[in-house]
Amino acid sequence: MDELKFGRIPAMLSAAVFAGTLALGAAVLIPAALGSRSSAEQVCAPLLHARDRAALALGTDAVGDVYVTKTRMLRRRTAYDAAALAASAEAIRTLTASVSAPVFVLVAPTAAGIYPDALPAYAPIADEAAMLRQAAADLSGRVSWIETMSWLNGIRDEAIYFRTDSRWTTFGAYYAYKIAARKLGFSAIGFDRLVITHAAADYYGNLSQETGITDYPPDIIDLYQYDSAGAPLKVTSLRGGGEVPLESYFQPEKAAQCGDPYAVFAAVTEPVLRLSTERQSGKRLLLLGDSSAASVLPLLAQHYASVTAVNLELTSGLPADDGTEYSQILVLCSADTYASGSLAASLISQKGT
Repeated sequence: MDELKFGRIPAMLSAAVFAGTLALGAAVLIPAALGSRSSAEQVCAPLLHARDRAALALGTDAVGDVYVTKTRMLRRRTAYDAAALAASAEAIRTLTASVSAPVFVLVAPTAAGIYPDALPAYAPIADEAAMLRQAAADLSGRVSWIETMSWLNGIRDEAIYFRTDSRWTTFGAYYAYKIAARKLGFSAIGFDRLVITHAAADYYGNLSQETGITDYPPDIIDLYQYDSAGAPLKVTSLRGGGEVPLESYFQPEKAAQCGDPYAVFAAVTEPVLRLSTERQSGKRLLLLGDSSAASVLPLLAQHYASVTAVNLELTSGLPADDGTEYSQILVLCSADTYASGSLAASLISQKGT
């Protein structure tokens, strides 16, 4: 250890202890004074952030459930719950047995699954690749598994994942879409046929928002649209049995309103969406997933007469039966969602939307 850093340790320790003491005292005293936990959390946030900053300065590699590395932030998961994994597999098998349409499953790797080598040596982390292999084995049979991890690992030096978010970028989602296209039975749109616009150049993702750490260059959120050769998309929100037309799948005003740039994708905030085109194929897709599907959805929609997308983070159960006969069903969620058991809880619920 160099002399300069050694000399700073007492001061750093004092800062950490002081910040931690303030945060602990605030956590006890402020709620009693304000009578509201949410108000207390707002007041305590700067103190807790100071404590986390001091801990990072002292050499810790994580803030809560997030690893903070030199190059990016990664979700900290040290083990998988076997019961939750089994529940997710059983829920998908049950779904498959209850429908006539073929079921496809794409579990999106997280940034932690693609970049585990970004962690300090010996930092504990679960083996996401092994979990996904086991998930594929558990679903063998009628379910068609769409494997993306090996393909994404092959281009891991590209900007396929955010630095401050657990999810893939739109560029990473595009590659997953190309892989999925082969399984789903169509040819993917070529990259040279896409119109790309920047929705946000100052994005700090879900891991940054969770920890308050913004030490990285901000991420960029891109929007991919098929060029003039693409079919126009009609976007409808299905709310409480009614239909509300949306001007576009991309909603910059909604993103600004809710303070989350990622909400530019309508599927992030709308529990059930229907994207329709004038394609004469007659094929209809039911997509069940989470926010990982948001950037893939407008690309998939170009190959179907309609896509009904259900965000299982916002609603439970399958969409209300409106007589639609689906040609295919795609379950698309992140590895975190699949492993947590929340996918199973949402799929087996029959409350509808």
